[in-house]
Formats: sequence, C-alpha cells, structure tokens
Amino acid sequence: MIEKGSLARNIDELIDVDAHLSDRQFQRKLESYRAERDFYKHLTTLSTASVVLIATFLEKVFPNPEWTDLVNVSLSGFAISVVGCAVMYALAVLDTDSELSLHAQMPTRWVGWLPITAGLGGFFVGIASLAAFAIHNLS
Repeated sequence: MIEKGSLARNIDELIDVDAHLSDRQFQRKLESYRAERDFYKHLTTLSTASVVLIATFLEKVFPNPEWTDLVNVSLSGFAISVVGCAVMYALAVLDTDSELSLHAQMPTRWVGWLPITAGLGGFFVGIASLAAFAIHNLS
C-alpha cells in the first residue's frame, strides 16, 4: 500500500517545474491569459455601463416605478461585479508575470475563486433584478 505523503512526493518529483514550454504551449498559455484578461475587462465595462444607464435613465423610462428595491439590488450587484472583476484582473496580470508553471499558478488560481464568483454572480444578480424590475413596471 502506498502512503499519501509518498505518492504526493513522487508526483512532485515527476513534474519538472523548471522545464521550458514549447513555443506552441507558450503561445496557447499566453493567448489564454489574454482572453482571461479581456473577459474581466468586458465584464467590468458592462457592469459599469449598466450602473451609468440605470442612474441616467431610470426616472425617464419609469416615471412612477414600483419595486424600486430591485433597482437597489441591481446596482449593488453591478458594483460587486466591478470590484470582483477588478481584483481578478489584477490577479491575472500578476499571474502572467509569474513563472508559467503549475506551482506558480496554484495560489493565484485558488485566491481568484472569490472575486470571480463575485464578478459573475454580481453581474447575473444585477441583470436578473433589473429584468424583473423592468418586466413588472412595463406590464
């Protein structure tokens, strides 16, 4: 029977963290980082634009709105999304500068779950609550 500690030690010995990536692997990894950063930038732009549009056009489109608490939930969701995506963008930029090895990426990837959940979750909550508000007030 193999002990857990010895198995983990053997796997770590098999991974050559100092091995160079091939040009193709490096290009794929680099393109993945670019797409990841673009995703955070676009989600931040959409969330920020949603806040601006809500603040600008709410009273013009809905003169006597009902369920205004949904607007507050929507604005809060978009604000959380902006903060989460900004943190994830910063982590992605810092991670790109680290060595492109499994060990160098692990801490940043695990830390990143909270902000990306906040970014996506906040965006979806903002969209859903804004849609519910609009459907109720337009019907």
